[in-house]
Amino acid sequence: MTKNTSLGAGLALVLVFFSSVAQADQVSARCDIYPRGEDHGGTVVPCIFSQRQGYINIDRSDGVAYDLSPKGDRPGNYTDRNGKDVFRNSGLGDKGLIFRLPNETVFVYWDTAGLPEADNVNNYTAPYSTANFDATARISCSLSGLEMAGKVDCAIGINRGLPPRQTVIAIMRPDGVERVLQFDAVKVVSPGEGEVRARLVSGIWEISIDNTETYRIPVEAVEGG
Repeated sequence: MTKNTSLGAGLALVLVFFSSVAQADQVSARCDIYPRGEDHGGTVVPCIFSQRQGYINIDRSDGVAYDLSPKGDRPGNYTDRNGKDVFRNSGLGDKGLIFRLPNETVFVYWDTAGLPEADNVNNYTAPYSTANFDATARISCSLSGLEMAGKVDCAIGINRGLPPRQTVIAIMRPDGVERVLQFDAVKVVSPGEGEVRARLVSGIWEISIDNTETYRIPVEAVEGG
């Protein structure tokens, strides 16, 4: 009897919490972004979650935005701005929501405690800020070879359209040295020393330089979503 009562109370707490979020215009959150089918090596950024009349918007601090429209009568089914299917999963209980997109999965957490300087996005991505870049973020990076465990984050500053169809990303490596990458329609290059190898896998640019530097950059961060 006690077990059933506890279960009912927990379920009620989840419903009340989600209801309060759903009725709000927007709420600050933490977004953990993973390549589709993976649960490690992701990007963690501050984001804004909003919902109105069933429509959901998730705006990431790196300039990527998701606009989701309800699909049919089945709760949790959506389409993105390109008409592709998106599914909302529970899984996080009252801690947040999970959205399965075509190329990635986004975990939205209501608690932003996992973000360094979560109340100040510019500090979170220091030395880069939106005063000098189109967007900023943190990405998974490594200086230990091709292993990309996602245990180290690098701050990045993103400038898009210099010239058209080209994006320049400045990366602050863990050792304090800046690496600059230039993306265009067909290749990734760096004006610094080192051989650049890049491949696009499931919506993530996997970049290696001289087998000593590795970076995982979501294509949405490069193209702007």
